[in-house]
Amino acid sequence: MQKRLIGQKHPAILLQKLLKDDFQGRTLIFHGNPGCGKFSAGLFLSEEILRKDPFLSPDFLFYRNDNFSLKTKYFIQNIANEKLREQLIRYLKYLLGRISQSIFLGELPDKIKDKKIEFSVLREELEFEILNNSVYKRLTEDKEFAGKIERASDELTKKQKIPIDFIRETIDFHSQRASGHRRITLIGGFENATVQAQNSALKLFEEPPSQSLIILTVSELSQILPTILSRSIVIKFDRLSPQSVKTIFGENPGNHQSTIDLMNDVVYQYRAKRQSNVREFFAKIAPHVQHSSELFRFIDSLNSDAVPDMQVHFLYELINYFRNLQILRQQFLRKTDLKQYLEQEFSDLPALLIRNSNSAEIMEICGEIETVWKKIRYGNTNPQAVFPVLLLNISRWYQKKMK
Repeated sequence: MQKRLIGQKHPAILLQKLLKDDFQGRTLIFHGNPGCGKFSAGLFLSEEILRKDPFLSPDFLFYRNDNFSLKTKYFIQNIANEKLREQLIRYLKYLLGRISQSIFLGELPDKIKDKKIEFSVLREELEFEILNNSVYKRLTEDKEFAGKIERASDELTKKQKIPIDFIRETIDFHSQRASGHRRITLIGGFENATVQAQNSALKLFEEPPSQSLIILTVSELSQILPTILSRSIVIKFDRLSPQSVKTIFGENPGNHQSTIDLMNDVVYQYRAKRQSNVREFFAKIAPHVQHSSELFRFIDSLNSDAVPDMQVHFLYELINYFRNLQILRQQFLRKTDLKQYLEQEFSDLPALLIRNSNSAEIMEICGEIETVWKKIRYGNTNPQAVFPVLLLNISRWYQKKMK
């Protein structure tokens, strides 16, 4: 377990101990930032317990709303990278399972109109290639097949909530006797389950049958019902170091701290774009926000189909901006060199801003940004409804500090 969970020393030790103790009838919650390996840890743990690939086991059930569009694009763009071959095959098994689950739950249309993709046919085709160890060759040589996989991934990515029908399926799954000695359900992003779905799962998650194991992964514990939290073992996962990301992918062209961050950067060049947006905001928008309509043009520019979810990534980079400002502030006050903790892109913030800022204000602003981020990420709030007030407040703070 410790060898497979790269960059997660303490979770690996805890899970190894649980395996040694042969724990049963429990719910585990893996908590941490997106892209730190929570779901992979659930798969590795399931494989250790079931003694086989969980995707090939009748005693394994899973569900996850994921950014399949991003991940499929990343692996297909890097199809020639032999270091990613094992991860590609594992990902395609995961994608196949998710397509099968969506067909069973009726989440997907019979086919995508005008694109002539029938999901049931595509599922059978992908399954055949995986079982015959020919999927890598097929994806490399058949661009039409690769295109169908990408378009199916785009369709799956539209799913945002964990439906109550899956919870009902889970309850029925754990009411049946396992073919082996354990039944496992792994649910990724459980904070995206509806309140109705969480309430329906209460009895099962609070007191799973002795042969059952429930594994939930979450990024936001505040979105989980307290009654579920109180009966679960919560294991905290850390951010990955850039070296850990490099080990996982065999390369790391940037200073990434999550697998998602690297994929976004490779596929959409998110890092450069979101840093450029933050710099544009402080250079052109914030200083003159009261005297032009550029703020609203800027907000509209973040809502581009060419770069999905840039609003969320912009907020993430705003927090990163203030994190670096805090480090520069401490460097100024303590007369100590803290350059090793700084990101080069934000190492040249204005001296006036550094001198006039204070920690309490920075923490308050970051809290406000995080609140807006949660509203957009989990509350289906339109960014145009919350961005203006947030950016106006930050602009006024900036103007005050730059005097």
